[in-house]
Amino acid sequence: MAANRGAGLILVLLLAGCSKSGSPVAASREFIDRYYIERDHAKALEVAEGGAAERIRSERKLLEEAGTGGYTGVQPRVFYNLQTERPVGEQTELIYNLTVDSSGVQLRKEVRIVVRKVGSEYKVSFFHDRDLPRK
Repeated sequence: MAANRGAGLILVLLLAGCSKSGSPVAASREFIDRYYIERDHAKALEVAEGGAAERIRSERKLLEEAGTGGYTGVQPRVFYNLQTERPVGEQTELIYNLTVDSSGVQLRKEVRIVVRKVGSEYKVSFFHDRDLPRK
């Protein structure tokens, strides 16, 4: 009986450790993967709330209306690295540098993401990107 409880506890701990949004950094990385790399609005909405979710819904609607939702051209390669992580009250602000390589043309962006705890998970509540000058 005690062995079963121990095995159950280990399983719960393993599942909790696998949560992709168990920290502000993990949630922001999951968001970048889904929004900027996979370009999957539905999946990005799973890790977003508030203003971030509204922006994603709005963009998805515009793409559907424009008829570009099924674009299957060459996917750009996106690389990112965390520059800053700063707690601000009950939220965490993270700044990433992204490099988008599309057929040899490189674009650089700075992405500001605000993450807050919603229930037991962290969710992206705000994001903004801006172009950086070329090197």
